[in-house]
Amino acid sequence: METNFNSFLDRIPIYKYEQKKIATDLSNWIVLNNTIRHSTDETYILKLLKFELENQNRSAFIKRLKNKHNILRGQREKKELNCENQKLNEL
Repeated sequence: METNFNSFLDRIPIYKYEQKKIATDLSNWIVLNNTIRHSTDETYILKLLKFELENQNRSAFIKRLKNKHNILRGQREKKELNCENQKLNEL
């Protein structure tokens, strides 16, 4: 399971122009929580997670990022299912 997730993260690109912002957002626990609290971008959370795994590898940060990613993924999937149900109900 972990290797599948890592290979999934390998496909998420982190561009040079993003690295400084990502590093700043991961600079300490307070900044990270502030960033995560206001983020609704699943891809950006994955970029934060990938950068953390490749650089600092702090377990508390990784757990927090994975938790936020799971929440956002669940919200997205729920929204997709609701759209599909609405389309089926219209038929």
